[in-house]
Amino acid sequence: MLFHTFEYAILLCIVFLSYLLLPKWTRWIVLVSASYIFYATSQFGLVWLLLVSGTVDYLCGLFLFQAKDKAVRVGLLTTSVIINIFLLGYFKYRILLQDGFDYLTSGGFATTADQFILPIGISFFTLQSMGYTIDVYRGKQVPERHPGYFFLYVAYFPQLIAGPIERARDLLPQLHSQRPFDWTRFRSGCLLILFGLMKKLVIVAGLTPFFADVYQDDPSGKPISLLIAVSLSIFYIYADFSGYTDLARGSSRIIGIELSKNFRSPMTATSIRDFWQRWHITLTKWIFDYLHTPLASLITSRTGRYVLIVFTFLIVGLWHGANITFILFGFLHGMTIVIETLCARNGWTLPSGQLWQTARIVRTFSLSAIFGALFLSPSVPHALAVYGELFQVSFHDIFATEVKHKAELFTAFLGTLVWMGHRLKPTLLDELPKSTFWRWALYIGLLLFVILFSTSNGEDNAFIYFQF
Repeated sequence: MLFHTFEYAILLCIVFLSYLLLPKWTRWIVLVSASYIFYATSQFGLVWLLLVSGTVDYLCGLFLFQAKDKAVRVGLLTTSVIINIFLLGYFKYRILLQDGFDYLTSGGFATTADQFILPIGISFFTLQSMGYTIDVYRGKQVPERHPGYFFLYVAYFPQLIAGPIERARDLLPQLHSQRPFDWTRFRSGCLLILFGLMKKLVIVAGLTPFFADVYQDDPSGKPISLLIAVSLSIFYIYADFSGYTDLARGSSRIIGIELSKNFRSPMTATSIRDFWQRWHITLTKWIFDYLHTPLASLITSRTGRYVLIVFTFLIVGLWHGANITFILFGFLHGMTIVIETLCARNGWTLPSGQLWQTARIVRTFSLSAIFGALFLSPSVPHALAVYGELFQVSFHDIFATEVKHKAELFTAFLGTLVWMGHRLKPTLLDELPKSTFWRWALYIGLLLFVILFSTSNGEDNAFIYFQF
């Protein structure tokens, strides 16, 4: 069940009305039922994965809180980590390991990936569940004793499939709270949903034909599509992923539960390090809090710290998928951050000033776009073909080639203008006349804009991060 489909709209309406009208003590039952139904509609046969991951961390959390012996506590934490990593590794990286083994033993790849089903959301809910146990071990989280609330925490449907990756200390108290209906919060949630739909159904869907030409087909002989698909690669991913996040946060906000922000204007980052402080924030914080920082405390040498940065981003890349392209994607980001650090340490930086600040943003966006092309490519040879074709594009090729998908490109441009206008003037709603008429006119206008300019039927246009 995709967020931008009629089926999800029905589910969300049922959940909202049930949450609003039924007795407060039944709210957790409504949410946990909706969450597992939501997952079962996509992969009924893999619901047990959620139950196993949740059961392991629920029990480990309880026993950790009671255990006093350090060896027992370490054993419980190790049990949680091993089981979660095993589930993630078996279902997500089995094919990569099998391909490597086949290559070493037979000199070629003989993968059966097409016959293997990847559980949706496994990269997200395993980290969220495992992070809870680590926090209990560290004494930062009191264990949740109510199994219903804990299984809801693991599988809360708005953020189950593609995050944000929530911390227990942020989400569990909200699941327990009995917030009354708030009109302002409801209105804000609906607006987030509308912007999420606009990003996905207008901007992303409008650009998708160009990206399909390059990343799902032979990139040669398509100069216009090639320029768009490479130069806007990171913007395309951003519009898609932030569109999902808006839908998730909006869906949750209308029932009174606030999810974490996952982006902070990453397109205005001035360095790759700054980019990762703005991009997929909940993943970056999880990786650094639970992996990088503990390892960094054991390393004293400067060289070791640089190696650790590269290793950390290799893990970030590997987290995205069992493909060499993702590993290289992480490696390039890690190496770039190391180079940026070395340049800053030696004073090799651009001067201050608004013009140079703009140059930093353009430089970072360009690097992100180049790396984004690798992220979107199905294989390394395909990525190399894309880069090779890009360097062969001439001005004559650009002006001599007819632009296809003009209508889709125009709708994507209009959607981007609306999005950027809201980003530049986020307080516009507060500055409107207080009358209900003008506010509803804006909401209905935005909804009609999405409906009229949508170039996707929803079902064939899944979010990029749903594959992770």
